[in-house]
Amino acid sequence: MGKSVKKTKTAPVAIASVGVGCGMGFALAGFLLRDWDFSWSWEVAAGPLATLGAGTAAIIAAAIALHNGEKTREQDKKIHEENSRAEQERALRERFTSIVELLATKDLTKRESGAYALAALADDWEKFHKDAPESARREQQVCLNILTSQLRDPIPDKSSSQLSASKEQVQNFKERVQEIIFSRFATRYNNNQRTRIAPRIFLNPTFPHKPGDFPSLDLDLSNCHLHNVKTNGIFSAVNFSNTHFSGITQFSKSVFFGKANFDQAEFDKYAKFDDVKFENISTFKESRFLEEVDFKSASFSSIDFSNSHFKWKANFEDANFKADTSFEKAKFNKEAYFHKANFGGKGNFTEIKFLGSTTFLRAKFYGIMEFRGSEFQEISFNYAAFHKAAHINSVKFHEMAEFYDINFFDVANFSGSKFYKISIFSDSKFCTGALLRDSEFCNAAHFRKAVFYDTPNFANSIFFEKGSFAQAEFHRETSFESADFRKEQDFGGTKFSNLTTKAEKEKIEKIRDKKSAKPIFDVDFSDSKKPDRFPRKDTN
Repeated sequence: MGKSVKKTKTAPVAIASVGVGCGMGFALAGFLLRDWDFSWSWEVAAGPLATLGAGTAAIIAAAIALHNGEKTREQDKKIHEENSRAEQERALRERFTSIVELLATKDLTKRESGAYALAALADDWEKFHKDAPESARREQQVCLNILTSQLRDPIPDKSSSQLSASKEQVQNFKERVQEIIFSRFATRYNNNQRTRIAPRIFLNPTFPHKPGDFPSLDLDLSNCHLHNVKTNGIFSAVNFSNTHFSGITQFSKSVFFGKANFDQAEFDKYAKFDDVKFENISTFKESRFLEEVDFKSASFSSIDFSNSHFKWKANFEDANFKADTSFEKAKFNKEAYFHKANFGGKGNFTEIKFLGSTTFLRAKFYGIMEFRGSEFQEISFNYAAFHKAAHINSVKFHEMAEFYDINFFDVANFSGSKFYKISIFSDSKFCTGALLRDSEFCNAAHFRKAVFYDTPNFANSIFFEKGSFAQAEFHRETSFESADFRKEQDFGGTKFSNLTTKAEKEKIEKIRDKKSAKPIFDVDFSDSKKPDRFPRKDTN
């Protein structure tokens, strides 16, 4: 296009050059071809030369006039384009004013039409600012904010003649507006495209995307009342704080690249967050899940569920908590599943009430874990692995507590905990230290085949019932001397290191079940090898 403009601008000069050349050529030819008598005088030659000069001047004047006309036409075209663009922008803003007035009515039919019109206006702003993506984003954000404001009206409890619209009409209206909004967040990409394109859209808001999408806009649905939400979109920053979700809520396979705020949100029906990716800080503080919630295979960067209430089943099976995680003072009324969950950062599970069956079966903990002051009913940590300190102290276990075949690679702290029912630590490996001082075992405690690579601390613990340490291994000193055993314990085949003191041997001999096999003392464990750590799960 640049070459074309250059040619256009030089055209008058070229025309003038050709014109002058042709004029001079014809004049000179006529001058030379005449049968001249060279005895002429200058008075005789003056006529033709004057003609030649006048023609040349006329051609040059015509070229200048042509050039000036072209320049004038370009200026007129530029002015026309500027006026036309100003008129287009004025028309867009007038449409916006009319749409806002339509959305301010109580008639849901008119408001629904206004919502569609506002979405179309957002598309037209994108076309209008096609060469200025940031300007388009600003105008689209305004449109989106107006759309979300349409969802802040509460849903009436029941239909009434005093209400301007019935409960069903309000629900239908909300579902249509939600569809307008959520359909714009890159839901039209397939899985391969989502994996490849989504990060680029978030990191670069001007990255090309499908027309009509809002990939980089901030979605503020705080204090809204939503109904039957269903999306698998790609989002930047979202705010659902203090939002009420009625009906089934589905965010399955959605991706949140910006901060996701669900603080004080309430979900009154089934909520699905399976396979969701939270790539930034996400918070569900003081949120309420009145029915089942599913976070199966979800991926979290940093997540905070503190003071949340799960009134029905909560499923976090195979979830990946890549950074710090907090469930501090949360409450689980029913089952809580953390089967095969992965915790990459520090975990705060302090002062939680687990009132139903809970499982951390085969979970992997790579950061320091805090369960201090929590309460469990039936709990299973079987086959789990704690790579850093596990503080499960001052905990109340009201039903069976299972810690079977666990690898504690760092300190395992159960100090001050109380086990009301059977507790099972069989086949577990305590690689650094086991702190069970001041604990109470109200029922049988089983440490069968457990391995203590460092000195365990049972000081001031109370064992009310017969338990078992059969075939367990104590690679260093023990600390049974100050423990209170109210019943005999099974030490059949238990191996004690050559570091065991005489007083400890006497205490063990005193409390052991004489009907079972004898323990084995003075074992040399100097060549013993601690178990290998589990490789960290991929956190991508």
